Amino acid sequence: MNTDTTEVTEAVESSNPLAAISTLAMPNISALAISGRSALEFAQSFEILDQDDYDLAASELSDVKGRQKRLDTSRRSITDPIRAAADAVMKLFAPATALLADTEAAWKGKMLVYVDAERAKARELERLARIEQDAQRAAQAAIAEQARKAAQALADEAALTGSAEAEDRAMEASATAASLAAQANVIAAPAAAAPAHKTTGTSVRTSYEFEVQSLLALVQHIATKQPELIGLLSFDNIKMRAYVKGLGANTSLPGVRIFEKTTLASKAN
Repeated sequence: MNTDTTEVTEAVESSNPLAAISTLAMPNISALAISGRSALEFAQSFEILDQDDYDLAASELSDVKGRQKRLDTSRRSITDPIRAAADAVMKLFAPATALLADTEAAWKGKMLVYVDAERAKARELERLARIEQDAQRAAQAAIAEQARKAAQALADEAALTGSAEAEDRAMEASATAASLAAQANVIAAPAAAAPAHKTTGTSVRTSYEFEVQSLLALVQHIATKQPELIGLLSFDNIKMRAYVKGLGANTSLPGVRIFEKTTLASKAN
């Protein structure tokens, strides 16, 4: 193959992220399973009764570590090109994906600005409507109060004179005052216009976000007032492990059990 042909081939392969994995071959899965099962059965049946048995077990363990290492190398000969191809594909699509994501964000940003403005207008209309409703109720209540006072005056007059006609007028005035008072309680606010932002293919959802301003205050509240909310707190295993590793057996934390764990390390043959 001449130089020009080689360059063309390399250019084609570099533009095709899948070219590197097109020639991958899978290992004999059955052979791997049989070999692994035999090693497991031997380990499970073996008993360590003396130092020679222990040394043989150590040798077998080292051999197993070597087989694991070689198996991992074989596995990575397949998975590494696949991962590299996947990364290349992601990079191939990344520029267009990023541009479309920015475009989506731009459209959504403009639309949400409009929605927020329309909702603000609707809230203001509702506020003005409530003010108007309160003013109407106050005016109606004032009229009802005047009618009540007038009815009370007629009732006092009827009580003094004993006139049946005066009693009738007082009863009629009292009924009118009661009706006016009832009307003051049923005045409805004018309907406020709802913001118009319903369009086919789009929807606007409202949700609540949060920001923890004082983790200490939150922890103290949950610990003393609402322990049932302990699940809201996240436990950092990595930092705890580093803390315990530093102090060892001297670690003393309420609610935490510190115990010694023995492990065995082996080198691969």
